[in-house]
Amino acid sequence: VRVLNRFTEREEWQTIAMMLPHEVPSVLQHLGDAAKLREEVSMDPESLKHLLHCKALSAIQDMLGFGLHCDGVPHSWDREESCEVFSISFPGLGGAWKNLRIPLFSIPHSSFSDNTWDDLMEVIAWSLRLSWQGKYPLQRHDNLPFTETCRKKNAGKDLALHACLVEIRGDWKMLAETFHLPRWHEKGGICWSCDCNNKQVVVACTATRLT
Repeated sequence: VRVLNRFTEREEWQTIAMMLPHEVPSVLQHLGDAAKLREEVSMDPESLKHLLHCKALSAIQDMLGFGLHCDGVPHSWDREESCEVFSISFPGLGGAWKNLRIPLFSIPHSSFSDNTWDDLMEVIAWSLRLSWQGKYPLQRHDNLPFTETCRKKNAGKDLALHACLVEIRGDWKMLAETFHLPRWHEKGGICWSCDCNNKQVVVACTATRLT
């Protein structure tokens, strides 16, 4: 993916270690409890609504609903430097596994260029389509052949499950960077349901005189 070299301040291509959303649930299903993995007890009503819609659309009643989560995590002793951690979550799980998140990749925030998120999300979107289809890919997302023995072995085989994305969690900064949603200061408008712009936002300040 394209990242920023903070020493040269130029964009360059680098290899990023990443786990794929279609592979993680498949491994959990193979090694764990398939019924537990499909729990819906803790799922947000909107997420559950989307999952039910996906089940009806695909006619697959045991489809798994999972989420994606992104957050900045400090990684320096003075907390001035952070990395973006992108994880897969299973919002329907209850009990001890309720807050389970498995990191897919982590990149220092200082390494992000204008194109880094686009390159990363291209791979994520490719993997999400495979989750829906329930198939291992025949080749990489860029149509190049696999180099890993395990992926060559699984190419074209069934995932043993079908899964869909039901929610994405993150702050507005993350959503603006990954999906190019408008930021609060943009002149073209900041809301998807009205025409309000930044000049129409009134901030009321009150001052208290101390005696």
